[in-house]
Amino acid sequence: MTDETGGLSRRKLLYGLAAAGAAAGSGSGVAAVLTDTETTKAQFTTGSFDLDVDVLSPTSWQNGSYTASLGLYQPETASFELAVDDNPAYVWLVAPCPTCAPIEEKIDVTVELTNHAGSSTALFEGSLREFRTAYDSGGALSTEALPDGGETWTVSFTWELTEVVDGDVGVEFGFEFRAVQGRYLDDPQAYDLGLPECDGCDDGTDGGNGDGDGDVACGKGISFAAFCSEKSVTQSDVEFTRTTCGDTDRAATLEVATIPSHVDHVLLKYGTKLDVFAYDGESTPFSINSGGENSDLTLVATYEQDGSEFPESGDPPRATNNPCPGTYWVKYNFEDAEWATGTDEPTGGGE
Repeated sequence: MTDETGGLSRRKLLYGLAAAGAAAGSGSGVAAVLTDTETTKAQFTTGSFDLDVDVLSPTSWQNGSYTASLGLYQPETASFELAVDDNPAYVWLVAPCPTCAPIEEKIDVTVELTNHAGSSTALFEGSLREFRTAYDSGGALSTEALPDGGETWTVSFTWELTEVVDGDVGVEFGFEFRAVQGRYLDDPQAYDLGLPECDGCDDGTDGGNGDGDGDVACGKGISFAAFCSEKSVTQSDVEFTRTTCGDTDRAATLEVATIPSHVDHVLLKYGTKLDVFAYDGESTPFSINSGGENSDLTLVATYEQDGSEFPESGDPPRATNNPCPGTYWVKYNFEDAEWATGTDEPTGGGE
């Protein structure tokens, strides 16, 4: 078994943040940076409309520029408090255009809004590229205006590196808050911030228009592959390679050259998901992709990880250290370049 994508570095991605305490209706309120350098710069403008933006957490970010390391599967969260002094205001979140760099697909982003009444809403979940595509023209945080007179909203950003970074890379993770007095608008969703249109990304996954509908669908990079069987199976019984998918640099395809006929399921772990494919003796070679698109085997289930387990996958559930409970299995972890084998007597179960 070989990995044809080259040696993958386990170095951590460095990130930094810079923030401004106040922002104009046409200016920037806060910017965060994920970068490979230890110094970051951000530029801010101010104006007559007073939108206050304060960093709530982490507290080490309150004094300006900050850098630290972002480890694989180690999410980081930053929270910001928004307030207006004079009049109720509608507030937008604005992201820069996608750079189309591969690293944008290796960072997951979650954005959550908590209003002045304490009610929380998930605004966004997806990759950094999808975040930029969703907010590059601006997106209203709420159809309601942010009240004045001491009421506040909290916006929380969480980002997580979900694939190993190969070599030295960097990406800017910037965003802005923009506000307009509520008296001037009836429908903030229809308001045009007048931002320039962004170009799409032509990377083999979306046909160049950023809509994800291209000819090649690629998931995230595969972190481990496992083979389940009612009979004993060892690493010498299987031969496979992990390759890049389409024109991307994501090692999201498993090319299988040799596999025993008694194997019944092939598993791919990527990010926080586990794909389970049924193997019914299909001829080799065959290929499967994380996410299941354009795969030669049938994808029967995808499970979400919680801790080390995939709770919805059965009783007992599948787990990272036991992907095929009750059967024999062999697993290869690409991140550690290590094999593992399960030799428990079969007890039935499966998909």
